[in-house]
Amino acid sequence: IRERWRAAAERRRRTHGTAWKLLIGASLLTAAVFGHLSLGGQEAFAGTVSAARSCGSSGGGAAAARSSSLLARCALRTSSYRGVSWHEAEDTWQAHIADPVTGAPVSLGLFASEKDAGKAYDRSMIVLQGLSADTNFEKSTYYKGEIEREDQRLKDYYRPRPSSQYHGVYQTRGSDKWKAEIEIYGIKQFIDFFDDEVEAARAADRAVRGTGAERAMQLPMINFRQDSDYFDEATWDEA
Repeated sequence: IRERWRAAAERRRRTHGTAWKLLIGASLLTAAVFGHLSLGGQEAFAGTVSAARSCGSSGGGAAAARSSSLLARCALRTSSYRGVSWHEAEDTWQAHIADPVTGAPVSLGLFASEKDAGKAYDRSMIVLQGLSADTNFEKSTYYKGEIEREDQRLKDYYRPRPSSQYHGVYQTRGSDKWKAEIEIYGIKQFIDFFDDEVEAARAADRAVRGTGAERAMQLPMINFRQDSDYFDEATWDEA
């Protein structure tokens, strides 16, 4: 009798282990097909694996008898929507997009339902990519006001933070690069992103000099002034 009990326990353990492996495989396949790896980044990928692993690590014995309901609950944690994954710590759904500059995941928040998270992703992608965006639901289902509110929310997130040292150099949230941008006569001119703050400042200076604006306007905007930036008898009339 003892031998038969051991054999039955071993069969249950193997069945449970196989089911766990299949669950992880299905979770990763779903993540790859629906864009979790590319759109959510490594954080979403890790969340998928973590959820699957935690669901499959209950072991044998009495826990094996609950494996069916456990696997069913884990299956609910794998989303079929783009940009949606399960937030293990908060026990709810999260939506995320990729930063257009760095590719790093940007959280759009936590949501009570998987569908709401999928819609939040859609609205953000419509703001960023327009009608060419790949969405979870038909674009026509979103009202103009919804897209405008999402546009403002993303603008607040990506609003440049002024550099403490140089004019025309900024950083945006979620990015470690320096953004060079100037504004003359109310018109902004984006220059580029740079790894070095000083390099960005010099690029801003070159752009200011290239505008052809009056020197009286250029001078306060230039970070590294040269002799030619100042007035002399030949250029006095440019003021």
